[in-house]
Amino acid sequence: MLNIYQQCQSRLSQAEHILIIINQYWQPDAIASALALSLYLAQLGKTATIIAPVASPSTALQFLPGWDTIQIGLNNWQQYTITLATNNGQQINQVEQKQTAAGLQFIIEPKIGTFTQADVSFKPATPKYDIIVAIDSRDLDSFGTLYDDNTDLFYQVPVVNIDHHPGNEQYGQINLIELTAASSSQIIYDLLHGWDEQYITEDVATCLLAGIIAKTRSFKTSYISPSALTMVANLINKGGRRDEIINRLYRSRDLTVLKLWGVVLARLKSSADNSLVWSLVSQEDFNKTKTNIEDLVEVVDELIINIPQAKVIILFYEQNNNGQTTSAAKIFALKTMSAINLTQELHGVGTKQSAEVISKESLPVFEQRIITHLLQKISDLPNVN
Repeated sequence: MLNIYQQCQSRLSQAEHILIIINQYWQPDAIASALALSLYLAQLGKTATIIAPVASPSTALQFLPGWDTIQIGLNNWQQYTITLATNNGQQINQVEQKQTAAGLQFIIEPKIGTFTQADVSFKPATPKYDIIVAIDSRDLDSFGTLYDDNTDLFYQVPVVNIDHHPGNEQYGQINLIELTAASSSQIIYDLLHGWDEQYITEDVATCLLAGIIAKTRSFKTSYISPSALTMVANLINKGGRRDEIINRLYRSRDLTVLKLWGVVLARLKSSADNSLVWSLVSQEDFNKTKTNIEDLVEVVDELIINIPQAKVIILFYEQNNNGQTTSAAKIFALKTMSAINLTQELHGVGTKQSAEVISKESLPVFEQRIITHLLQKISDLPNVN
């Protein structure tokens, strides 16, 4: 019996046209994983198309090979087939395509034999993709309008669901969910390494390495495992460009990002002997600095390093969805804390390391409610100090 990795390899081997979908949040790990898989499949002679529901809010990963192949939105996934039978020995000399007022005409000149109307058949719309690969996406809702507008596609084409989040809803026909993996890039590496390692080129290795580095914040997180470090060493041996990744992600900062960091640091608050640390960013702050939530994540690394007592770090921010402003909190758990456990009663979504809570409340009201809740949760836990 095939294991889950072999099932994925088998389905992808049989497919010719593969649709790779990332969710609407553009997490670096998801982008890097999709690019690596696409580059690998291209070497096998397969056509892989990467689709994102919305445009990227950040260009941090645009240095990765294949970035410019990512398409926004799914314009048309159906195809129609017109067949001209040649089972009576007919041969075609040439086919001319002509646009007329009545429509598109195909003018066929026979080389041998003749054709009748009975030789022509029409096949109704069918999906032009053989399989869908969804990467780093907990549920179908995370694809936003891409799913809403193309629901039939997800029912007509088998889905391979690849993820490492515990909240994944197992919506695929094949669900490759590895809860112990630090990133989806790690799962893609295992998939490709066990398939045919020779096709893990320098570009593929660079994409996978970028995904792992971004997800682990350059190996600063506590959940990087020995096996993941071995994987990183293998990717570097295969030509993964670690220095380029580090330089692009962590050693170059736009002035706009530095201004946003200044806002975060100026509003920094703490409680419980610095066990709980948080800051707030309004939509106006994002607008003034021309930045977005993705630009905030790296400041967490600096807080982790410079506030070693911190057990929970929170970034409160406002986001604009379809003209409606909502409040959100990204909660990062350190040491023995679990973000998903801390936010369970708040309907948080995420993992042990990080979770997100969203509300229609104003930012000050939302901040007060979340902080009160977390202070109580932390005080109830043993070995807090």
